[in-house]
Amino acid sequence: MAKKPAAAASAAAVHMATGVVKKVDATAGLVTLAHEPVKSMNWPAMTMGFQVKDKMLLDKLAVGKKIDFEFVQGAKGYVVTAVR
Repeated sequence: MAKKPAAAASAAAVHMATGVVKKVDATAGLVTLAHEPVKSMNWPAMTMGFQVKDKMLLDKLAVGKKIDFEFVQGAKGYVVTAVR
């Protein structure tokens, strides 16, 4: 029998990045981040919007604050799953 957790883990790879909060939209559960290059995604530095997995994460975000964050690719874009 195939190991489903391993397949699920590879399908939802967690990526880590550092960025600065540019905008927080609590109603929509979105945050705009100007992030540094993301090596695991082969992305250059850019500014883009992310959904948040849990709106409680928005409490940790303030415009201008530099954060380390984790994200995964969701069905409708990229989703922040953790903030430090």
